[in-house]
Amino acid sequence: MWRMKNLSEKVFAIIVAAIMLCQLAEARKRALTVFIGDYPENSGWSNIHSLNDKTIILNSLETIGFQANDIICLENSAATRNAIDDAFERLILACRPGDIVYIHFSCHGQLITDVNGDEALRYVRDRYDESLVPYDAAVEYGKNGYDGAKHLVDDAVNEYLCGIEDKVGRKGSVLVVFDACHSGDARREYADDVDVEYVRGFAQPFELPSTGKLLEETPREAKCVTISACRDFESNYECKVGGVMYGRLSYAVSKALRPGITAAQLRDSIEEVYQELSSSSPLRQGRTQNIVYHYSSDYSNRKLF
Repeated sequence: MWRMKNLSEKVFAIIVAAIMLCQLAEARKRALTVFIGDYPENSGWSNIHSLNDKTIILNSLETIGFQANDIICLENSAATRNAIDDAFERLILACRPGDIVYIHFSCHGQLITDVNGDEALRYVRDRYDESLVPYDAAVEYGKNGYDGAKHLVDDAVNEYLCGIEDKVGRKGSVLVVFDACHSGDARREYADDVDVEYVRGFAQPFELPSTGKLLEETPREAKCVTISACRDFESNYECKVGGVMYGRLSYAVSKALRPGITAAQLRDSIEEVYQELSSSSPLRQGRTQNIVYHYSSDYSNRKLF
């Protein structure tokens, strides 16, 4: 009798352990979000309304099942280049096969000299990389002794995304939203003095001295779903909803996210929100802003969440 009881306890313990291991192995939803709206005065960057984006994006992530302890959120002075690099590295370390990953940037963007020549390998006349602007990056070379090292260039972002893809595998998914732009005048006021137009970017590229060292082959590109607020030569205009300013793309994404959605369905949903905004918060006459979507055939029928 004692042996039977002891055996039953062992079997029970094994079952419990197996259940716990399954729970630990279960895919998780993880996010890295960056919201920079208040840049240092001496940086040359004007302020934008990225912290309003934070509210609606985090609420949407919670609605589709993201847990607070699985979301890395950096804002304003906490979103330095080093902090963003560290956050990416922590995210890659935490990711497991099958994980669902969401990455969001609401900040300024800027074209920057392509010092390694990888852009020219794809498009002969392309001299610039795209970059995101962390809190501690200045608007031009030499300003306050700044040398461009804090700009988060697309090459570095792509490398991080490849690392995440390798960890989550084909059963996982990675969605990246860039609510920034790489042209525009950052902020412009008009003669009527009634309204202010906020733009997330700067018309002047960040010019760097050439290193003379060029790549000989095109680096691997991440295959995740990426959504950018506009094309390189366009500006990213904020919208006003209910008297509150938001990034146009952030607002649309917050309305479009839902469980079980595919990349194609997400695209259609975002376009529907943009149609609504064209009436409720239209662009000024002559302005254009076209979202750029990119995803590989691997995501054709894959659910993002």
